[in-house]
Amino acid sequence: MIWNVTDANSRGRLREELDKCYEKLAGMRATRRRLIKQYVGDKYQAEGQKTRTIIVNLLYQVAMTYQLSLAGSCPKFKIVAQQPMMGQVARKWEVNLNSLARRLKLEQVIQEIVLNAIFKWGIAKIGRGDSIAVDLDNDIFTDPTYPFVASISPDRWVHDTEATSTRSLRFAGDHYWVEWDKLEASDRVDQKVLKRLRPGPKPTTNALGEEMVSSLSGGLDANDRDRDGIEVQDLWYPDEQRMFTFDYEMQEGPLFAAPQSGHPQGPYRYLGFGPVPDNSVPVSITENLEELHHLANSCMRKLARQAKGSKHFNAYEPGGEQDAKAMNQALEGQSVAVTDVDRVKPVTVPGPDPAIQVFRDGVINDFDRAAGNLSALAGLGAQAPTLGQEELIHQQATGVEAQYLYRTQVFIGEIGEELATLMWNDPIGYPGQDSLADNGFPDVTFDSTFIPAIRQGRISDYQIAVEPYSHVFIPPQSKADGILQTISQVILPLAQTPWAQEQGMGLDIQETVNLIADLKNQPELRTLITFMGAPQETGAPSSDIRQSPTTTRTNVRKNVSTGGTPQAQQQSKMQALMKSAGNAGQNAA
Repeated sequence: MIWNVTDANSRGRLREELDKCYEKLAGMRATRRRLIKQYVGDKYQAEGQKTRTIIVNLLYQVAMTYQLSLAGSCPKFKIVAQQPMMGQVARKWEVNLNSLARRLKLEQVIQEIVLNAIFKWGIAKIGRGDSIAVDLDNDIFTDPTYPFVASISPDRWVHDTEATSTRSLRFAGDHYWVEWDKLEASDRVDQKVLKRLRPGPKPTTNALGEEMVSSLSGGLDANDRDRDGIEVQDLWYPDEQRMFTFDYEMQEGPLFAAPQSGHPQGPYRYLGFGPVPDNSVPVSITENLEELHHLANSCMRKLARQAKGSKHFNAYEPGGEQDAKAMNQALEGQSVAVTDVDRVKPVTVPGPDPAIQVFRDGVINDFDRAAGNLSALAGLGAQAPTLGQEELIHQQATGVEAQYLYRTQVFIGEIGEELATLMWNDPIGYPGQDSLADNGFPDVTFDSTFIPAIRQGRISDYQIAVEPYSHVFIPPQSKADGILQTISQVILPLAQTPWAQEQGMGLDIQETVNLIADLKNQPELRTLITFMGAPQETGAPSSDIRQSPTTTRTNVRKNVSTGGTPQAQQQSKMQALMKSAGNAGQNAA
């Protein structure tokens, strides 16, 4: 169906279609809202919205572990030119693209999108600096001079639900509330259309009266309700390759019509970790873990009640009051006189049921495996009795994580490609600065301005590829270990070759020590190691020293205990608990 956005009847039919699709997406919004409530826990939520007590928050562990592993750092982009003559232009383009990513704090936006995808679906919105969204957005890092990237909340999202994938959407868009003053101040808004609209207070729910995730911590305050504005609908219309901005009810024509976009998906990009055949909405990581999370917490709540109900007291037969009183008043190790010691007996109300504890531990272990060996990914302890087996398990855990990492890599690459395209078509210049830091000269910089004069023709003519990297977080200690491993396995063997010695290859030991001290946060290394300057040559020159052509290598395999795996510890714990339960049953008999 083709809609005429300037015709009131056609807009009315379009609004009806949007409302139907928004209602069909109610299940997606409810699932995300329910999972996020479990993620934040009962203590975070406002009164009247609290869930049952969450004692062990397994979903929080999943979300934090995968968010850090998938998008822990600001991404960098490598622009690869297929044509050699484009090499210099590609380098300037790359420098300014990475500078833009840092300016936009792109890692924060991507982390928010990844978190949305962990709970349901991540959606990014990418646009030009002269887009109306820049005028109306409250993001402090948006700048009308540069392109922008924003995370779209699924609570405020609508798309063609009849489409079997995001590649075949007839329309897609998001809506948001804007203060009236901002609309009046924007020179991009059609003021004639705006004057025919009437502002109102900010709504506390969506159009269907559903609770929104943004209200979990308390909702609106009096100041929010007193500010007038309207709900605005951005809508991507592939038939015209354009983005339109309407008032939410579409009472009037577009408030703004963006220039045509060359990308078939328009300004939106999508991240989902579990694609579903013949459906546009994915399944999330946490959806399949929710029941195990509930079951573990149900066991924990029951065990907590049993622990609180556990008690010890003395019971006595009628006539044994004096004996009971004397025993209660006796001090530790004191002897007391009683008429009949059998009239007073200690009674114990048992605490947590060992069988439930065993079941609870089994549920948590199943959750760990279903989440992709979460304890290994999060570094929560040794997973194998020896170091070699430990490394193999971590490699397998990384293999489980690889599919999520691949989808994130593709998604970030799509964002980089769109930003690069917007930069290429932008009439302004980007004042970039390049350096020779990668070549060992960090203090040498040169101008790398990306001016319009060097951007000739269409971007598709140059066959460039935008490849993201470095968005995965690497701890400084791991960086130090990687440097030392590269030195021992690559640099030192390479330094023994004749051609390396002919070129004067050497290793700056002092700089290496300083770098390792910084990365490992061990400044004491600088005081422990001293450098006395270059040694004086004695005897044969160093160039005559060669490694013996015949060497003997001894490989020693060591099994180093890591204190037992969680599975082994859990098995021992289960056996002890079951033995305790058996003894308790025999004593009761």
